[in-house]
Amino acid sequence: MVPRRTECTNLLVPVCLSASHIAYGSIRMEPVFMALGQAATTAAVLAVDNNVAVQEIDVPLLQNQLKNDPLADGTTPEILLDNDVTPAAITLTGNWRQEKGGGKYALSQLVDNSKGTQPRSVRFTPEVTKAGKYTVYIFNPYPGGGGGNPAQYDGKTTGKASRTNLKIKAGKTIESVELNTQTQVNEWIEAGTYLFPAGSDSYLEISNAGADGSVVADAVLLVPVQ
Repeated sequence: MVPRRTECTNLLVPVCLSASHIAYGSIRMEPVFMALGQAATTAAVLAVDNNVAVQEIDVPLLQNQLKNDPLADGTTPEILLDNDVTPAAITLTGNWRQEKGGGKYALSQLVDNSKGTQPRSVRFTPEVTKAGKYTVYIFNPYPGGGGGNPAQYDGKTTGKASRTNLKIKAGKTIESVELNTQTQVNEWIEAGTYLFPAGSDSYLEISNAGADGSVVADAVLLVPVQ
């Protein structure tokens, strides 16, 4: 995106950027173009406001702005936690199998087949920067045995648990929710709206308690109620 300084100091290239043809096979996707465009725009503003060349932009400051104000309107950003994307925020109890097949959110999903005979859980601990109400979602992927097609997915034939137990701790409030995980496959399932305090004292925990089949833990999302 950034040309050599000897060539140009006031140009950012978010679309025809420097990349191999292999890398460009992924870069050319519309969501990536959108992200590159936003990054370039934010970087251009920093360059103009600070009267510096594009090569001298404060990169950590740019990254911080993109992370904390992704919609560029000052609203509170969503909080995404995933076993691959934010491993430091994930705590495992018991042995979970990491499975790279199926409809996982990122690179893999965590699967337990013990049907609750061996207590196991996956705890997601968000770092909430701004206290407020957040709607909680969990991603419900189809497992590797689902044939790779969520439209033809049948939870019973693949042995997936009919319901998944989710414990939500939001400040002093602790609540358990049972979610039907044989429907809304490969989608985000809403688990309710809760008041989360700032900090890292809250958590969301998927367990195999009462499971009648395979339990999957992959990603959770907190969407602020603006």
